Amino acid sequence: MPGTSGDELLARVRNHGIEVPFVMVSAVDSDVDLPDGLTEYFTKPVAGSDLIACVEQHVSDPVAMQESHSG
Repeated sequence: MPGTSGDELLARVRNHGIEVPFVMVSAVDSDVDLPDGLTEYFTKPVAGSDLIACVEQHVSDPVAMQESHSG
């Protein structure tokens, strides 16, 4: 993302009290330290079906959404 990192965007969203699922897609391997509050992390290339399944899970399951934000 030009101008800001995913970590910075996540921090801004959470600092504004916005509690929505947050999915990050990056070319950087997931062996790096992942930020707190991240719902899912995918490394490119990622299958579209995996992204769709992730969105469907977190949008249709409010309990999973709440659990993903506690931590």
